[in-house]
Amino acid sequence: MTDQKLKDFVRLHHIDLVRTVNYQKNKLKDIIYEKRLFNQLSCYHLTEVQYQEINRIITMRKKQLMIFEDLTIFEQRILCHSLPKTFDDISIATYQNLFGNEANKIMQELKRRKLNDQLKNYELKLQNYENLYQTEINIFESKLIQTSVNHQHIQADILMTLLKCYLSHYTNRLIRQIRYKEACVHVKLVRQQRRHLLSKQQIVDVYPQIIADVPKISLNRIQLDYLSKSGKSIPFFYTIISIVN
Repeated sequence: MTDQKLKDFVRLHHIDLVRTVNYQKNKLKDIIYEKRLFNQLSCYHLTEVQYQEINRIITMRKKQLMIFEDLTIFEQRILCHSLPKTFDDISIATYQNLFGNEANKIMQELKRRKLNDQLKNYELKLQNYENLYQTEINIFESKLIQTSVNHQHIQADILMTLLKCYLSHYTNRLIRQIRYKEACVHVKLVRQQRRHLLSKQQIVDVYPQIIADVPKISLNRIQLDYLSKSGKSIPFFYTIISIVN
């Protein structure tokens, strides 16, 4: 048993190491290519105002992706049954004697509503930033065309193509960074969940659960949890940004 656990530990450690090395290698390639794209943009002798507008667009995308990262981590916490403490700050044992199984149902419904409100909030913020982002790009392009003379329209089109290519690459790099962090958080949460299974604290989950409403039952807690697995269905308000164009 000890040898098997040691082998599993070494295998998992190797997987983590390979993932980290590949991520760092690809991250370096992304940064180098991103700088090359930005240098190509700079060849068009942008004005100070245009630089400021581009930086504002980049900052807007960055803020949007920070919200996307929070949403991604939050979804991982849902999948791993590891919601923030604000969702699990009340132990069901406190009210079980008064309300019996009805307490489980009430608390589960309250947690689901709170969960859905949180997910909707993320979705609204993401959509709001996406609208602002697209508006800023359209305004920048419109100004660029207006200030261009007839023979410079082609130059303006090339500049916009380069800018969109740069923004797309920047966005993809941050998304890959978020996905890497998501994988690390997932591993951490799974390990935490295994430790929590050994805890005696009883917490009401947001997932559907088998509730035994009889004086005596031959199934233990592990068997009931297994039966509950077929009912995992949480509506995800997962709208992702049309980030990658």
